[in-house]
Amino acid sequence: MAVRGLGARRRKTAAMLTLIETAKLNGIDAKAWLADVLARIADRIADLAALLPWNWKSGPAKLAV
Repeated sequence: MAVRGLGARRRKTAAMLTLIETAKLNGIDAKAWLADVLARIADRIADLAALLPWNWKSGPAKLAV
């Protein structure tokens, strides 16, 4: 018997791990990046592209809201 929703959970997990590994490949502290991104998303930032690992700058930046 298959557990419903397991495929969706696997896709979400794979996406999250991909972002974390991408941060590492870009020489970024993955924990710092993730904490900063989650804080900015909680503040309803409009420019989500700025939060991608290859666009994120070391240390949390102040963004105009």
